Amino acid sequence: MLVFRPGGHGALLPNLAASGGDLVLLKNIDNVAAAPYKGPTYQWVPRLFGHLAALEREALALLDRLDDAGDGGAVADAERFVREALGLREDLVRGEARAHFRHRLDRPLRVCGMVPNAGEPGGGPYWVRDPDGVPRLQIVETAQLKTFGPAPHATHFNPVFMVCALRDRRRRPHPRCLRRRGRGDRDAQMGLRPAAPALERPGLWNGAMAKWNTVFLEVPVTIFTPVKTVFDLLRPEHQPAASSSPTR
Repeated sequence: MLVFRPGGHGALLPNLAASGGDLVLLKNIDNVAAAPYKGPTYQWVPRLFGHLAALEREALALLDRLDDAGDGGAVADAERFVREALGLREDLVRGEARAHFRHRLDRPLRVCGMVPNAGEPGGGPYWVRDPDGVPRLQIVETAQLKTFGPAPHATHFNPVFMVCALRDRRRRPHPRCLRRRGRGDRDAQMGLRPAAPALERPGLWNGAMAKWNTVFLEVPVTIFTPVKTVFDLLRPEHQPAASSSPTR
């Protein structure tokens, strides 16, 4: 029996592309702290946006240079950017170099804040080798890892605190913002035992954005204040009149 789950975060991808935004912030609605604990979030949102804007500016400039056949240094600079800024260190050039690096750079970009892993349920940052054989930074959920055996321990955790650049060089919604792929795993549904195979739309950050250029930055764990159960509301960071001082 195959269980079809309702559309998840990945179903929002066309809405994200149609938002009219250029640089956008994604943050989980269940990750909102009480006022005394909002300081780290206020500090890190502009830092993520600043890093994203700098990366986007350089990537777009390199795309223009790659279109200029007379720019003899464009390929070398693009290779440096791809390896050093985007972390694609094993990106072997296939075919014509200018076309290769245009393919690598002409895609949406995201900068994702990651917190040290404290054992919360969810995904984290991993290297995933894409069909071209290139190790690419991606966010992977536990359910995906279990498909391939026991999940390895990650040093960091995805709090869903990321900024995204959605436009191409002509300031249009990037076509790659609309591409989706499915995700399957095995899960217990409707009391069925053993667990039934399930199929759903991909998570927004762990499937639908798999082909995006991705950069991870470590952010303080204090920006992550999840509410997964009603008991999480008893945590100090969710109390409006918390008596204790927030951890910095």
